[in-house]
Amino acid sequence: MSSAPATDPPPLRLPSSPYPGLRPFLDHEEMLMYGRQAQVEDVVQRLGRPVHADPHDAAAGAAPLATRFVAVLGGSGSGKSSLIRAGVVPYLRQFGIPAAGDLWETVVATPGTNFQPDADGMVRESPITRLARKFERVLRGEHRQERCEAIEQTLRRPGGLGQMVELFGPELNLPEGVPAEKACLLLVIDQFEELFHKTNVDQPDARQLIERVIDHYHQARNGLGCDRCYLAITMRSEHLNDCAGYLGLPEAINAGSYLVSRLDAPQVREVIEKPAQRYLRLRQRERQALARQDPPVDLSMLPPLPRAVAFEPTLVDRLVQDTGKLANNPDHLPLLQHVLSRMWDSALDRLNLKASDVPDTITLPDLWRAAQAGDDTPLPPEQNVLTLSLDSWAEKLLASHPPEQRKPLLDLFRRLVYKDPRTGTYNQQRLYVASHPLGTAGVRALVEGRWIESVDYLYWDAEDPERVTLKVSHESFIRGWKTLRELADNEAVRLENFMALLEATRTWVDKGRRDSDVMDERMLGRMRDMTIEEAIGPRDAAHDKDPETFTWHEWHGWLGQLPQGQALTEVPRADVRRFFRRSNEVLERRIARGRNNARAISALSAVVLVFLLGTAFSLLVQQPVIDRAELYFQAADKANKASLRNAYDQIGGSQIELEALVDAAGKLELARSPEGKRYTVSNAVLHGSWSPLKGLRLANLLPDAARAIEPPVNGKLRALLTRSVWRTGSASTSVA
Repeated sequence: MSSAPATDPPPLRLPSSPYPGLRPFLDHEEMLMYGRQAQVEDVVQRLGRPVHADPHDAAAGAAPLATRFVAVLGGSGSGKSSLIRAGVVPYLRQFGIPAAGDLWETVVATPGTNFQPDADGMVRESPITRLARKFERVLRGEHRQERCEAIEQTLRRPGGLGQMVELFGPELNLPEGVPAEKACLLLVIDQFEELFHKTNVDQPDARQLIERVIDHYHQARNGLGCDRCYLAITMRSEHLNDCAGYLGLPEAINAGSYLVSRLDAPQVREVIEKPAQRYLRLRQRERQALARQDPPVDLSMLPPLPRAVAFEPTLVDRLVQDTGKLANNPDHLPLLQHVLSRMWDSALDRLNLKASDVPDTITLPDLWRAAQAGDDTPLPPEQNVLTLSLDSWAEKLLASHPPEQRKPLLDLFRRLVYKDPRTGTYNQQRLYVASHPLGTAGVRALVEGRWIESVDYLYWDAEDPERVTLKVSHESFIRGWKTLRELADNEAVRLENFMALLEATRTWVDKGRRDSDVMDERMLGRMRDMTIEEAIGPRDAAHDKDPETFTWHEWHGWLGQLPQGQALTEVPRADVRRFFRRSNEVLERRIARGRNNARAISALSAVVLVFLLGTAFSLLVQQPVIDRAELYFQAADKANKASLRNAYDQIGGSQIELEALVDAAGKLELARSPEGKRYTVSNAVLHGSWSPLKGLRLANLLPDAARAIEPPVNGKLRALLTRSVWRTGSASTSVA
């Protein structure tokens, strides 16, 4: 019997950093994932847990059957994907399920969203084709389209997951001599909630894949299907309600669910310190392998590796405390991994080391630089380093782009995120880069070197070279970066305004397209502010046959998801464009009429203003002067009529003249010092140092009158008092 030829062991795939940043841990990074061992064992136990298909079977003593299914649930950022990829998968290969053995192959696929048509207008990608392509990659030989299509057809049949393993399992690309037909296959549908995405609602293959999950669970619990096919899904817990719309899916979720729990303080310390030590051991093993290869590498030419990586205790304490403060924040784990990754890079920069080297110490200033994008100013306890780090680095990266790149970059980010109007949650969505105005090369040039390296803010998915997509690596990036969050908020407002436009268009059409029913200036302003023409196309287009815009297609996809939007799906884009165009025309006519009316009103206002000014001058300035002048003239008239004699021969003989002169003196005093606000205003206007009217002839009228009239009035009164003989009553005195 001949033995199988010896083969070289596969090269050791080393992690590039002890901390993955925002992306999940991958299967080759399982040695770096700490604090999750108990959870890994629990998930595997559920995956292989035997259950009775019927309570009567248990009573009869029948052997229970394994469902070979687990649903890992949790909020965004709880570590679901990392738990499966870097925890469950390696554990299964260590006889995690004893009856299944240690020969396992794994296929991890995401359903995908926003599928775009090919050049011929046909949409060929779907959740089924993505899973088929992933599975076909683990088979022997080069990629063959006909084999991939055969897998797709298998998946569309009832029980398709198990049939796929039965039919194509023998072709698994395993080492020579290893019986592929005995290998178990773990199928992982990561981000299962993508099947409920707005762009998958009417997607037949999305429903088909959900049906295959239901098939798998119910067949397994009844002892049917392929016993080498195991299925795990990861799903955000807020989408549990979406599962209720599919008969049989809630039963599967209830039976196989595992809710990921958060880490306690000791586990957080492990997450901080232990990956660095394990990463150091891996690099040491790499050095040993380099020394043994032919020809060997001279290790003295490489920077020495430390014996251990030392963390300053205050640094670890600060990270544990700040992580604890975010215990109710679903993003605390990815935010922690982000700041750890930046902190590691900061330590390497401080020591002038390369990315593949290992620092001997991690210091508190390294943490400050990680939190503040290079600034090592100490931070007060109330400032959380986890949340600050993500926002600071994202803003720094944005500012590092030339000014002419920032607007297209923000527009690109806007297409990668959305705010669900039903739940208010922030979500990611895939962008087919070929559909972007910049094209594949332009998008790659925009994000390469900043956003898809290091901590992986974005994920460039080139698995299918013909359908390259770009997505946010983790939704914590959306929630943690204020600028990106505001882009999603603004887009949500634009969607609301879009729905208002559709509703207004429908009303306008139903009422006979009357000008009285077009948009008013305020609503038109909102539409212009949201650049509605980006969705409906230019309003001055000569026809309405141009292709739908990306934004129209994107917004229209939401309408069927929203109760208030379902009735608006039938509003034609041509009607919307005509309504918008007509609203602008009517408004422009109103503005033109308003300008003409404004000119007429301005002319009339000038006339009225002159009249009002003249009236005000007459009432407030001129009339008080006339009234005072009249008093002067009355005083003069009375004084002139009083004829004085040289002597009066009897007491009281001058009584008539005296009364006339006293009355004249009273009028003179009143004219000189009048009481009342209108006299004060008149005096201020005519005699104030600031007044431009102080030189008018009117201003000199009263002083001239006073100078002419006061001497005769007062002179006659003094003369009379010296010449008369007075008769007094009991209350009077005699004056000689």
